[in-house]
Amino acid sequence: MKKDDVNNITGCIISDLRKGAGLTQKQFAKAFNVSEGTIAHYEQGITIPNTEMLEKFADYFNLSVDYLLGRCMLFMEFQKLNDRLYDKMTLADMVNLVSAFSKDKKHYLFNTLQALDSLDEKLK
Repeated sequence: MKKDDVNNITGCIISDLRKGAGLTQKQFAKAFNVSEGTIAHYEQGITIPNTEMLEKFADYFNLSVDYLLGRCMLFMEFQKLNDRLYDKMTLADMVNLVSAFSKDKKHYLFNTLQALDSLDEKLK
């Protein structure tokens, strides 16, 4: 991936997050003590935020820096990966377990989850 691609991806993600939070560029800039032009440059892919600013954005939206860089499309509060799902298993444990499954096991799991979701919808 070229540098310009990263800039454009990061810019789009920042723009979408800002808009999703209902903030103008001016409000967003004020929250981070930067100029509105700086935010515009980030969103247009002209420049990419430095590491410190990426960390601030990640903390603000409670996401990972990898999400902001387009490296991981997990759109959830990354701290929730430590939430307990069942007994002693966390969401992160579940992800690690499933990632080690064979293709066939993943397919079976996906079909099972779809069936459970469908059943849940019918019970509503």
